[in-house]
Amino acid sequence: MFIFAWILRLSRCDVITMGDSKFDDYKRVLWREVLKTFMYLPYTGAFAAARRSKEYYQFLGFRAARVSAGYDSLSIQRIKAAAKELPVEEEVPFEHRSFIVVARLVPKKNLNTLLDAYVLYRNANVDPRKLHIFGDGPLERELREHANSLGIGQDVVFHGFVQAAEVCKQLNRSLALLLPSIEEQFGLVVIEAQALGVPVVVSDNCGARDELVRSGVNGFVVEAQNPKGLAFFMGMLSNDEELWSEMVRSSAAFAMRGDVVKFVEGVQHHLSLDGEK
Repeated sequence: MFIFAWILRLSRCDVITMGDSKFDDYKRVLWREVLKTFMYLPYTGAFAAARRSKEYYQFLGFRAARVSAGYDSLSIQRIKAAAKELPVEEEVPFEHRSFIVVARLVPKKNLNTLLDAYVLYRNANVDPRKLHIFGDGPLERELREHANSLGIGQDVVFHGFVQAAEVCKQLNRSLALLLPSIEEQFGLVVIEAQALGVPVVVSDNCGARDELVRSGVNGFVVEAQNPKGLAFFMGMLSNDEELWSEMVRSSAAFAMRGDVVKFVEGVQHHLSLDGEK
């Protein structure tokens, strides 16, 4: 790619790189970051996901004017059509809703900590809601065993992998989306949840929270390794229908921030510039 990028650049073409990495995704090593700066020399601009990924590209040498956002986006219209149901607040009654996770069952999704948080939530509530996990991965057996060892196996339902349309339908029936990742470049499922008016509880590592989540408005932001805090926010959403309803309305209001129109705007930004880096 580096050589091909130089060929395009020498042919007087603008060369744009796209990505959603953030500096805080994991521990950075100086020599690797210097090497990346060198590898990006032929590029005239960068197409990032949100604030922190834009800042990372600037750290790697791109001028702010040459970095646009909107790389991670989805069609809100498609998501709503896939759900094929009424707006979330008018569908399943509040008291019948459950928490939902949509994620690969891999270490960075931090689902063992989520199960620990669910135990705390369950012990603090008389009528706790179930936790539905959609997705597969190498940690499925370990997570099932952990849930059983915690005594919550009957309340945590593993559904395995399902298609995108089914994800939308299940989100539309849920109380809140949980995404406590220790590493999450963006988190496209946050866009899907907001398109359907579903509040989210995400870790501060989640890139989507920069543009899409306002803690206390349309969801909550919590530290990834803070099961007590996660359980607290789960309890708030579970027990306060007025709060939940307000967050439903706010989530829907934020939905267009993740729409594919933002991708188009990002492309247009680069088309409007000249070829200088």
